[in-house]
Amino acid sequence: MIKHLSSVAEPRDIFTKFLDLTVITVPPALPISMAFGVINAINKLKQIKLFCIDSNKIITGGAVSFSCFDKTGTLT
Repeated sequence: MIKHLSSVAEPRDIFTKFLDLTVITVPPALPISMAFGVINAINKLKQIKLFCIDSNKIITGGAVSFSCFDKTGTLT
């Protein structure tokens, strides 16, 4: 398939199309909306007296289904 593709189009054209598709599929406002979501989450956590050291971990924490603690309170 790659041999056929290289005979039809040049690698530069394929790379350009790849970049076009990547830029089109990621909307320009996505980083801004993610930042507002993290700020909102930080404020809600502060209201219930939970403080996060690394704000990037809030995004990862959104995917957590459950947490396990041992008797000393260590998060595992």
